[in-house]
Amino acid sequence: MAATDRTAKIRIVCLHGFSCNSAIYRFQTARLRKRWAEHLRQHPLVAATSSSSPSSTSSSSRAASPGLDDPWQRNNTQYYYDSDEESSSAATTTSSSSSVDLAASISSRSSISFSSDYPPPPSYSSSGSTNGGNSGSGVVVYNDVEFIFLESPREVSTPEQPLAEVASLFPGPYRTWFEPTRRSTDAGRTAKTDDGRRARRRDPAVERWVVEQVKRAGGVHGVLAFSDGAALTAALTLKAEAGVAACPKLWDFVVLACGVDPYPDPWLHGINSGSSADGDEEEAKEEEEAKCLARLKTPGLHIVGLRDEVYRDRSEALWGLVHPQAAAAAADRDEKGMNAASGMAAEVYRFDDGHKVPVQDTDLDAILSAWRRVVVRSGLFRDASPDEVVAASRVLAV
Repeated sequence: MAATDRTAKIRIVCLHGFSCNSAIYRFQTARLRKRWAEHLRQHPLVAATSSSSPSSTSSSSRAASPGLDDPWQRNNTQYYYDSDEESSSAATTTSSSSSVDLAASISSRSSISFSSDYPPPPSYSSSGSTNGGNSGSGVVVYNDVEFIFLESPREVSTPEQPLAEVASLFPGPYRTWFEPTRRSTDAGRTAKTDDGRRARRRDPAVERWVVEQVKRAGGVHGVLAFSDGAALTAALTLKAEAGVAACPKLWDFVVLACGVDPYPDPWLHGINSGSSADGDEEEAKEEEEAKCLARLKTPGLHIVGLRDEVYRDRSEALWGLVHPQAAAAAADRDEKGMNAASGMAAEVYRFDDGHKVPVQDTDLDAILSAWRRVVVRSGLFRDASPDEVVAASRVLAV
């Protein structure tokens, strides 16, 4: 019988798209999240090595995930920024507000509203024990998943709204990870680029905010991001891989749905021009270096909608950061199904729908199978043995 000290959850940060909020994103991802939990209960994973524990952003050592005795883990806890008073003070509601103002607002307050029932999570040592808890040397079986929703502190400053059917169910405010460019504020409208896309740029203040939230959550394994949230994820991941000091390693795998490549011109400004949104020349230099090295190495699954009229090409370009040859192959681009990057821990799944998180069972099954292949192939996790599954079930029964 395998020596199993405890079971644990794979912890995944969720980043919404443009003109969205955490309530909408929970709705968009509900079926995927349910199937994800069912998948892990039926087919648990085990950390393959000590280096496959979740990323620790507070020290050079990697952190281990907490067990079921930790209140931060129970009930599939989700936390997100939802204090009306604080969010209204943090958001930039007019196009004239600068990212510097937002940065000052962010630094002047507590950035997450924690439920009183779930205190801020403790830090986890590389030995796999919580501070003040019981350490163990046995196998940790991951048979569940926890989704941690972050909601951008920046409100959408244009009259743009989400889809009508979504807006009728979920009132605003709606949020964005990016800011309009200066040229996009003319007459209160969001300007369009030559190909019709809205001109926005990455906001270093918001990026720093996300880094702090992930560090504060602790013990994060991966990220599930959609659309502009996927662009933000890719940018932070590329910067971490390139060794940009302001952006430590935050997660060990990424799932990017209908994502956007983070460094195009003119859609995202501030990088190609050599200056970041807040004029930080040193950070802009580091970002330019990250752009030159732009090849996503972090294990990942890319999800592309074949009928995505908004960002199909941009999603393919994002996949191209992993595997340029595969992304450029015309035969691959028009074929529904899975395409793996040869020799790399990354796959792309193309589904027959538009700019949305997949909801069909066949798509969800394929996505979860691909995700599992990615994390196992990368060495982050391995399949749990029958003995380990039995031992884990006994832990749950105690």
